[in-house]
Amino acid sequence: MKYSALTAKVKRRLLEFSAELEEELTGNILPFWIARAQDRNAGGFYGILKNDNSGDPKEPRPVLAAVCHLWTYSAAARLFKRNDYLEAADYAYACLVRQYPDPLYGGFYWSVGADGKPIITRKQTGAQALGVSALAEYAAALHELRPDAAPQDVAAMPGEDKAAPGPGGEALYEAGLQRDSTGPGSVLRRALRLFGLLELNSRDTVYGGYFEACDRNWGPASETRLAEGDIDCDKSMQTNLAIVDAVISLRRALRLIHPENQPLQNRVGEALEAQLRVITEKIVGKDGHLDLYFIRDWTVMTGIVSFGHDIEASWLLSSAAAELHTPALRETVQAAALRLAETVLAEGFDRESRPNLPNAPGTEALGALDFEIRRRAGAAGEARDRTRVWWCQAESLAGFFNAWELTGEEKYLNAVLEQWQWIRAFQRDAKGGDWFWAVSPQGEARLDLPKGGNGKTSYHNGRACMELFKRITRNAAAGSSLHGGIAFDERLAFLTAAHIALVKRQNLLHDTGFPGAMPGGLVNRYRYPALTLEHIPLSWRYDLDQETNPALLERMGLAAVDIAGGLMLKKTCRLVVQLEGSDGKCFFAAAESPTGIDRFTFPDYPLMAAPAVERRSPNLRLTQHEDGWIYGIFASRKFLRTRDLKRWEGLPDFKPPFPGNRHITLHPALVEGKYLFYTYPQDPSAGNGSQPRIGMVFAASAEAGSFTEETALALPGNSTLYYTAAAAPVKTAQGWLHILPARRTSHGIAGRGSAGLALLLTSLEDPRQITAAPGTLLPLGEEPESARPVFGCGLIAGEEGKLFIYYRTAHTRIEVAESSVDRMLDCCLNSPPDALNAQDAFNRRLALIRQNQIADAR
Repeated sequence: MKYSALTAKVKRRLLEFSAELEEELTGNILPFWIARAQDRNAGGFYGILKNDNSGDPKEPRPVLAAVCHLWTYSAAARLFKRNDYLEAADYAYACLVRQYPDPLYGGFYWSVGADGKPIITRKQTGAQALGVSALAEYAAALHELRPDAAPQDVAAMPGEDKAAPGPGGEALYEAGLQRDSTGPGSVLRRALRLFGLLELNSRDTVYGGYFEACDRNWGPASETRLAEGDIDCDKSMQTNLAIVDAVISLRRALRLIHPENQPLQNRVGEALEAQLRVITEKIVGKDGHLDLYFIRDWTVMTGIVSFGHDIEASWLLSSAAAELHTPALRETVQAAALRLAETVLAEGFDRESRPNLPNAPGTEALGALDFEIRRRAGAAGEARDRTRVWWCQAESLAGFFNAWELTGEEKYLNAVLEQWQWIRAFQRDAKGGDWFWAVSPQGEARLDLPKGGNGKTSYHNGRACMELFKRITRNAAAGSSLHGGIAFDERLAFLTAAHIALVKRQNLLHDTGFPGAMPGGLVNRYRYPALTLEHIPLSWRYDLDQETNPALLERMGLAAVDIAGGLMLKKTCRLVVQLEGSDGKCFFAAAESPTGIDRFTFPDYPLMAAPAVERRSPNLRLTQHEDGWIYGIFASRKFLRTRDLKRWEGLPDFKPPFPGNRHITLHPALVEGKYLFYTYPQDPSAGNGSQPRIGMVFAASAEAGSFTEETALALPGNSTLYYTAAAAPVKTAQGWLHILPARRTSHGIAGRGSAGLALLLTSLEDPRQITAAPGTLLPLGEEPESARPVFGCGLIAGEEGKLFIYYRTAHTRIEVAESSVDRMLDCCLNSPPDALNAQDAFNRRLALIRQNQIADAR
């Protein structure tokens, strides 16, 4: 399906969909398994992850967890170019090569205990094939993100030399490779050796395909089933489909890492063609379903229909067809793939069962994929299982989307979007993370089943979401090139969808990748800015009339954004910003967010233009006062107020009793029945004569315009911090909490004074008295104290003691950090003030070390 042929509405929905997929991956699936599945005490991955997200350390640990997580995080590292995902892949790789290899016969054991001792030594062919896929994907990730470094563990894997040599003394599938000892090449060599073991020991040279399992020394297995309810068989559809996936991954990694080795690529390609002939001739049934279990000569053993496997095979076969150079076989494979998708949509996609949950309106008619039928249609005793199993729902996304791309038929895309709505409404565990194992047709989660283990990992839903994300973004980019005269409606669709995706993007904690969790630091820094110039509505920047702007060019661009104030109105965070157009003129607007950290949107119109008297930056400072008004003061001393950020009224100009330009902020409460105003130097480090102090003046009425003489807040005399304009302080049980930009006058290692946000605490009864002034700056950058200056600050006190801190270090974006009032008070009351000199600071540090040593001794 050509992206350029789609309507603007469909394009917008697809780009919204891609943003939702990215959010699901980076905000839910990927961080969940990093945090929950890894057993950092014993090493490896928990065999079972309970529904309370706790791991059971006593359960046996199948190799599936290691290979599936290795594939997922390697693929995620490649897709998002993120080192934290590659580090998660490093962990899985180390677990795989240390715990599961058979030192005598090669290959991987099926399961081990927490102590690393083997429990089931049988060689399940499907697990070995997944190991090939995972190792190949990890090699590709290392090649792209860490090409010159060795992987975490490059020691020889036990038994990896057991692949019998082929002609010429070389191990099978290694001819012509350089002898890489470290890095991507060494990992790829391991994948090739493991596949060589499968070719030599698991492949049926008489009837074709691969045996289900071998015993430890690669002889015939006396039993192949892994759990009660499985079927003992010589061969299975699932295992032989896994071989296809393994060969595709191996061939792609070879092309990437060894593009010069065409003979080896061809040799692996021959194995892929042979296996695809087996799939299309022996496994794809005449009724458009896959047969599942077979004896050696491919005689079918059961009449089970698995809708999840059918739709998974559909898109995997289609991907395999793209690798083929034989036109006839490519057409045969593609036809089989489409027939599988068509049959699943007609017979397995259930739109009849209806969710009955009252908390999910609008989901009554959503379709989802049934699990299986135990007898073929029309057979006696047919039993349909309508359970919504997690991996089936995930695979249907990729399968139906692939069918839509191939045919352009709207029914497939509708099925994808319905399935996605079902997943978000019912399959996804919004509180605990990841997806439920199974859900009833009425949307009720099966809490008797674990959250992870026995094959449930990051693999199926992670792979499906990544597959769709890649396809949508690739097609959108190809169909939306700005070269060659793109149509107006297509460019508008792309711009609109990109803007919606940005606004809807869920922010993630900078250090963990989780959305909204509270780690142990003083502040939570977030990966994305809270607000950028790209968040501004398109209608404020573009002429959206095709007749007057046929090329859809930006007519009124923006150059900068600054903070005027943060407010909480009707339980919604409002961030008032000052925007500077590309023409140098400023105006003000209010953005709203339900979280305070992301999803900021603007109403239809901005608030107001900057006052006519302003020649430089207006620097509006807003304060939400206890008298019910929201007051604003400009640097020009113009004074105004509002109750709802919509209707404003002017007050007499602010006429304070001091000369020069100073920023002015109103205290949020009356002090002794009067209004208190803080005055700040514009830049105490600029050498412009401004005094490095915070001034205070009082007025009997906000409307009077007459003030007392300015007095100075009694700052610590030994402090090396110079403070600048701040937001209004926050009232706490211990005093008024001030968070304000500051610079340090002393020069450190960076060669200049550090900058950031500082803390002050003043008395509730008398705000003129400072009760605490810690000497540290809030850790807002990669280093404890960033050398980048901080311009402006906004505060919003949220529910349950949350505190949102907004600051600007660049002209085009506003950053956000989250903390709590308790944490800020702890820092104020228990962190030391500035030391007089380096020796004094050193002595304090020694005292802290001694105190900790005494505590350890106890």
